[in-house]
Amino acid sequence: MNTLSMDPDYGFYLSNSFCNDLTWNQLVSPELSRELGGYHPSEITREFYNKSDAQDHLSKILYTDIKTYMTGDILVKVDRMSMANSLEVRAPILDYRVVEYAATIPSRLKFNKGEKKHILKEAFKPLLSDDTLYRKKMGFSAPVANWLRFDIKEMAQTALFAKESGISQFLNMNSLKSLWQQHQNGDRDYSNELWSALMFELWWQHYME
Repeated sequence: MNTLSMDPDYGFYLSNSFCNDLTWNQLVSPELSRELGGYHPSEITREFYNKSDAQDHLSKILYTDIKTYMTGDILVKVDRMSMANSLEVRAPILDYRVVEYAATIPSRLKFNKGEKKHILKEAFKPLLSDDTLYRKKMGFSAPVANWLRFDIKEMAQTALFAKESGISQFLNMNSLKSLWQQHQNGDRDYSNELWSALMFELWWQHYME
């Protein structure tokens, strides 16, 4: 997706979104669309981006991430899952003194000639090997695409497309079925959209029914 021609705040929002406007507009029911009015989910990202008093794009998106993605996504997920298993988890590099100091470091030292976390790597060079410092980033993503095609296919299909599913009150089911079929055929990867719909449906069944 080309975001260079767009406003920086909206381009940043798009680079972190898994469901684009075209897909969403096909999925959302006319009733829900009317209820939402003119609301667009980019408003939250754009609000924090433009609230930042930083002078460069990198500093603005780092501030936005702290206010949105970190607090509303990755940190809260770690906290909930660790507490569910009676584990205490700490993120020492997010100590407020470290974060405040990091905010004063120029962006050119954080992203240098295409290298991310440049100053952090330089600081740890005496302590860590190059294999550790410069290895490819390893995330914690789950194989959701394969789960939906194999492991939980039957359960997901039953939950999403049951006659009285909760999701059917909000989405166009023909469009959702089209995404499901394209994903099953391997034509497109709609794992994020389908997984989100499935999680909503399971939540609905547990709490709303």
